[in-house]
Amino acid sequence: ATEPETEVLYESTGLSRYFARNFSQNILSYQSWRDLEQDEGFDLDPDRGALRRHRVYRRLFLSPALLAEGSEDQDFLYLKNFRAMFQKDVEELLGSGLHIHKSCAVLMLNAEKNFKDTLPDQKVISGIAIQVCTELRSLVETGALTPGLDDGILIARDRLERVIDTCRERYGTGWSKEFRELTVDKLYQELISYMAGFSLLEIVNKQEIRILPPAGKVSGDYPEDFGGKKDDK
Repeated sequence: ATEPETEVLYESTGLSRYFARNFSQNILSYQSWRDLEQDEGFDLDPDRGALRRHRVYRRLFLSPALLAEGSEDQDFLYLKNFRAMFQKDVEELLGSGLHIHKSCAVLMLNAEKNFKDTLPDQKVISGIAIQVCTELRSLVETGALTPGLDDGILIARDRLERVIDTCRERYGTGWSKEFRELTVDKLYQELISYMAGFSLLEIVNKQEIRILPPAGKVSGDYPEDFGGKKDDK
């Protein structure tokens, strides 16, 4: 266009959303995403310098929580050792906080910031998940559930389902019509899947579920004038 003030409409091909990169070998031979990650620094030490720092940032920013993969997780130890640097970056870049615990690290986002796919959000299932976490936390405080050395809790699936039943009985009148009318099996399925997606729990097998440390970071309740059965607890 020759006119400097003329508006031009551009159509994105989709490629603008991606960064092009070269690989050291044919990626058809790769078996998992870890192979792609290792290719980034095929000629560098992956446990030193920028590669490790970038990997820790990726795990921290692209996951609901950074969970320590055992007591010798070098990335998590690196995060703990340089926590001041990471906390400073999170505050400056996101205006938020970074909470680091014995076995997990969680970004505590500023409520005034507009982020996508956060916990909590405006979805009803988000509030239900928090109610379940609150009930689990109460069971830990009363000694009914005991965390392991990694702060996780291995429980039977039907035990968690009973916790969900308790929340439904106590708070169900405050849920949306969609969730009030769900069959119990569908409610279990959707809620457990949702909580797994936010690193609140891990499905071990068909009979067992591991409650993960981030579940202890969230809790919530309805106001005192709520018409449910909160006071019957």
